Amino acid sequence: MAENYQPADPESKRVHPRVLIVDDDQDIVKLLSLHLRSEGYSVEVAYDGLEALDKISETQPDVIILDLMMPKVDGSVVCLSVKHTSVTRHIRIIILTAKIQTKDKIEELCKLEADLYMTKPFELEELSQNIESLLAVPAESSESKSDPYFRGQN
Repeated sequence: MAENYQPADPESKRVHPRVLIVDDDQDIVKLLSLHLRSEGYSVEVAYDGLEALDKISETQPDVIILDLMMPKVDGSVVCLSVKHTSVTRHIRIIILTAKIQTKDKIEELCKLEADLYMTKPFELEELSQNIESLLAVPAESSESKSDPYFRGQN
């Protein structure tokens, strides 16, 4: 899985892809951390949006798993900040959020420019496959990026 990963930056000496988990639910963070570490990923965690922004600038993760409803700084602000900053726009973002009921909410999420959306509850294996798939595709420029992919129960 993670061992086939090649960093987007060929100058990088990283062997394992870095994943930043951002969620205020400690149980979800613990579950995801244990699972992703067992899959060979290097994992960092943040429990609010402000901490996430600091970790993103410090660690430059390859993938961010991001909840939307968080204290201090909302996940939507984190997502837009990453995708609208030249040094971070290449970072893959998976929004992991509560079930979305309406078309309006899905359209609102699409404006965030995340790479993929999954709903809670989720399957760990599906999340791992989604991370692997995102890492396998070269990062696109913001101009060529297509609509994000939404996965989960609607």
